[in-house]
Amino acid sequence: ETFTELHLVYNATIRSIMEYCSPVFVKVSRVLNEKLEKLDKRAHRIIYGESDRMCLCKPNIIEERRFQRSLHLLTAIEKQSDHLLKELLPERLPRTGHFPLPYCRTHNFLYSCIPFTLSLANSMK
Repeated sequence: ETFTELHLVYNATIRSIMEYCSPVFVKVSRVLNEKLEKLDKRAHRIIYGESDRMCLCKPNIIEERRFQRSLHLLTAIEKQSDHLLKELLPERLPRTGHFPLPYCRTHNFLYSCIPFTLSLANSMK
């Protein structure tokens, strides 16, 4: 019971701060991603100890959760006709069902929210 309560407190306080706006910051630097993973593993070790036999959760990798949340946001934008970000999305190509990717002159733009999420969605189909 104590482990579950600690895990709930961790999810409500620390993890919610770490993953705030994660769909927007879907692609972060390798160094920042490693720091977030290290913090997550450390908190998990504090809650469950070195041997996590009492742990019933399956800790996801933070980067995978960011990817899943960005794809979820993309789906929500696509389904809602009155979504604020709807005008930023290109229409899917009729033949393949993929999104056309915008021209990106820099890696910064390529790894920003919309282009990276579109390429992620295209790779999932």
